[in-house]
Amino acid sequence: LLIITALLAETYFKYQANLSLLEIHRDLVLAYTANAALIAKRVEYGLDNQIALEQAEALILTAEEDVINFEKERALNESQLKILMGLGPDDTRTFEPPTARFDRPFPLPENI
Repeated sequence: LLIITALLAETYFKYQANLSLLEIHRDLVLAYTANAALIAKRVEYGLDNQIALEQAEALILTAEEDVINFEKERALNESQLKILMGLGPDDTRTFEPPTARFDRPFPLPENI
């Protein structure tokens, strides 16, 4: 039982990390797309060359590939969590990442 609990916790932490990385890489795709649009304008006005545009487009493709890989990892983590919890892989439950709330002060221990 202890091993299953440890595996469940480890898988959940991996799931949380993958969600964060997925969000970061989705933002990267947007940033790289905006950058490529800017470089395309620079190429249009002769301020940059085609190589810079192709490099910017390559960054977009790499970031999109990373997004796909993190989505696969997320799906794998969800399946692993369901199995470790004794649920079937076809179970429709979804997992929500916890959010930290700091809307009220909390005391520090006195013996720090």
